[in-house]
Amino acid sequence: MKTGNIGITHWNWQGGKTLHKECHVCGSIMNYRSKFCKSCAKKGNRSPNWKGGISPQQQKEYATKTYQQFVNAVLRRDGYTCQNCGAKNGNGQKIILEVHHKKSYAEYPELRFKITNGITLCKRCHNLTKSNRPRPNRIDRIYLPKKCILCGKEFKKRNARKYCDKCKERECLECKKSFIIKNNKLNQKFCSRKCQAKWYSKNWKKEKHPSWKGYKIRKCQNCEKDIMRREDEILTIYNKRKFCSLRCAYDYRKK
Repeated sequence: MKTGNIGITHWNWQGGKTLHKECHVCGSIMNYRSKFCKSCAKKGNRSPNWKGGISPQQQKEYATKTYQQFVNAVLRRDGYTCQNCGAKNGNGQKIILEVHHKKSYAEYPELRFKITNGITLCKRCHNLTKSNRPRPNRIDRIYLPKKCILCGKEFKKRNARKYCDKCKERECLECKKSFIIKNNKLNQKFCSRKCQAKWYSKNWKKEKHPSWKGYKIRKCQNCEKDIMRREDEILTIYNKRKFCSLRCAYDYRKK
C-alpha cells in the first residue's frame, strides 16, 4: 500500500477541500481548476479548428439549446414513432427518427421552435417530403461582408467565399457558355465533365496530344503485314506487339 505523496504529504495539498467552480459560459459546477467545463472548452473561438465562424447559418441554429429542446419535445410527444408509417426502434430494428417542420423552416421563422409545427418522421418518410418540391428561399438570410482576394472589392455573401462573382466567372472552352467556378478551382476551364470529355476527345488525339511520340511502321513476324507501333516500345521475344494479332503470336511460337 502506498503511503507517500497521499493526503497531507502530497505537494499540492490544500487542506482537504474539494473545488466547486462555475464554468464562465454555461455555469455548470466543476471540481477542477479551469475557466471552462470540458464541453465549453472546445466550442467556438476556443476550439483549435476555429476558422472565424464560417459555419452556415442553419447549422449554427441546429446547434443551439432551443432547437435541441424543440426536437426532444416533439419526439417525446409522438412516443418516438414515425407518424407516417408507424416505424419505431425495438425488436432488433434500428430506425433513425427525424423531426419535420409542417410549415417550411426557411419561410416561417416564427414557427421554427413551436412544438405544434413539428412532427416525427423516419428518415425514409422525411426524404419523401423533400422530393418533387422546389427548395424554398430563406427569408432571414444573414449576408456577411467579404473582401475579394483577387480584385480587392467588397461584396456580401452568406457563405465563406474568397472571390467575388466577377472574378469567378469563366467561359467554357467547349460550349462557350459563361459559368461561375468553385471556390478553390481557379484553373477550371469547363462548365461540366461532359464538356471536358468532349474537348479532350477532339483536341488530345494522336498528334495533338502533348506527349505524342509518333508511330513507326513495322512488319508482323508471322504474316509480314504492316503494323503501327510506337517508337519507344520495348520489344521482347514473347511480346505480342511484334505481331498483328494474338493468333499470329501463337502460330509463331509453335514454329
